Amino acid sequence: MQQADLNQPPRYTLHPLVRAFATARLAADPAAERAARERWLRWHVAFAAGAGASGYDLAGFTCFAPEQEGTFAAAAWAHQHGYYAEALSISRKANYFYYVRGIWDKNVALNQIGAEAARAIADPHQELLMLAYSVQRLIMQGRLDEANDQVARMEERLVEGPLSEEVHHTVRHTFGLYALIQGRLDDAQAIWEENLERAARIQRDSYHIINRLWLAMVLQERGELAAAYQLAEGVLNDAERVAYTRAVVTAQLRLAALDLALGRLDSLAARLRAGAAIAIPYQDRPNVARIRYLEGRLAMLRGEPESARVALLEAVDHYERLGLSRELAEAQQALAELTTSCRT
Repeated sequence: MQQADLNQPPRYTLHPLVRAFATARLAADPAAERAARERWLRWHVAFAAGAGASGYDLAGFTCFAPEQEGTFAAAAWAHQHGYYAEALSISRKANYFYYVRGIWDKNVALNQIGAEAARAIADPHQELLMLAYSVQRLIMQGRLDEANDQVARMEERLVEGPLSEEVHHTVRHTFGLYALIQGRLDDAQAIWEENLERAARIQRDSYHIINRLWLAMVLQERGELAAAYQLAEGVLNDAERVAYTRAVVTAQLRLAALDLALGRLDSLAARLRAGAAIAIPYQDRPNVARIRYLEGRLAMLRGEPESARVALLEAVDHYERLGLSRELAEAQQALAELTTSCRT
């Protein structure tokens, strides 16, 4: 029996020897194993559908976290044994948890499982959605050699047949990330401006907010800091208005990065506090990594080398675990600058 604290219900697990014994005995009775696996799979399908882990929901994440290993194993087993509808259902409902918590190996694997399962049951809309999510992670990690063929495949699929506006939006967003990471700022801006028009047709606030967040990043990359700041402030206001919690964090951190570039240290500190108040309880590793990096840069500017070193080392650790090569290089460069300044 395991119990994290008295406020949590107890959980039960198997000793490894018991697990090994049961696995061996199941293998000797395929029919019994199949029946047991199907019951196990049905439970995880229902659990993933009801846990609330597909949204940025703290209660849902807390509920899902203890079952994350079993749910991932259930999706993998379902995919391997031809239970494609079940594999797709779990992948769609669970992959966001692994993304936010920074368990990106499982996030990428679940997206790929979902795409392959959707293809097996001839659901092109879900196939493209899951493929797009997988490629987005590869792009963010700088794994362009792996992403190239899949981007080309998505481009072909867009031409092959009609897709819903939502799917088209997600695929085009992936292409925007691809252009941005390659330094093709004009292409990235054009894609997100096009997606803004699509978001207006779909009438979904979250899409309108996401596109403007990425447009603000493009403007910052261009050095148009005032325009980027104005756009990001509008995004933050809209995200707070519609209670799009993760976008609130992301907008605060985009504004914090702009504050850093503009030398507005008090505003930077306030935005980092606001972002951390949300991201840390959610254990939102990508955003916590960004917060630690910006905290390190802030401490450097304030002449607090030890605080800067601690924050930057934590950022480096998060970025290494996430596989974010560009952000990792940025944090390592800041650490090198800190070391040099301390020596002089």
